[in-house]
Amino acid sequence: MVAVALLGAITHQTLATWATVGTRPSSFFGRFRSVSSARFADAVVVLYAISILLGGIIYLYFRVDIRPELERAGHWPALGFFDLKEHFAAIGFALLPAYWVCWRRPRADEPAQTRTMLTSILAFVIWWGLPNWPRRKQHQGFRRMTLSAAFRRFAFAFGTTFGFLYVVALAKDLALFTVFPSLGIVLAGTHHSRDVADPAMGFLAPAMYWYGWAATAALGALIVALVAASLPGRSVRNFWSGWVWIIPILSMIACVYLTLPWFRL
Repeated sequence: MVAVALLGAITHQTLATWATVGTRPSSFFGRFRSVSSARFADAVVVLYAISILLGGIIYLYFRVDIRPELERAGHWPALGFFDLKEHFAAIGFALLPAYWVCWRRPRADEPAQTRTMLTSILAFVIWWGLPNWPRRKQHQGFRRMTLSAAFRRFAFAFGTTFGFLYVVALAKDLALFTVFPSLGIVLAGTHHSRDVADPAMGFLAPAMYWYGWAATAALGALIVALVAASLPGRSVRNFWSGWVWIIPILSMIACVYLTLPWFRL
């Protein structure tokens, strides 16, 4: 249900974003534009976060019970597509702050293209991962932070940096920690199955690196984003907002390249 609601919200918002201003109100795209697309932003952020949390929990069982069977059966392309889903989902998750800022706190001088591209990237990620997805109070201090220019700089810097650092972590195998779900242990740094079990019995201790790669990229992006948020506004005034969607797209292309070996087996 969570995935279906997320898919509906992001699809409606994406179609409305790409519809031209002169679209007739009675047309297919005109009906999409008649509903304020900004209203979907909060729902998309919450539903995406819930989906990736539930997916991360289910992934533990997939790695122990299902993936070994796929490997023994030689379904390497299927595993490659699944790995791409992981990589894309992580990059999309890092874009949520920038996406929210563009929709809920837009600036008059901000190109509409930035909002359109961020929404389209999230729509692509959500559609790609669809087969595998699941009285109000608000702290005033946090609300003031989200309204400030500092949060905008934080969101854009985090979304821009995460994708690049994630590709580096993936290419260099730089996991902040490694999860061994069948053993119920988590080790700091990158560890392979042969490090914790006899090489001949390594299949009994499958290692999971996706959490560690994402954590490595998130930590690096957090540091960069905090520095950007602390800088005076005039020092980052020339930062082109387009980088927040161009670098994630390039990062996703790099993930495809790094996953190609699965399709050559």
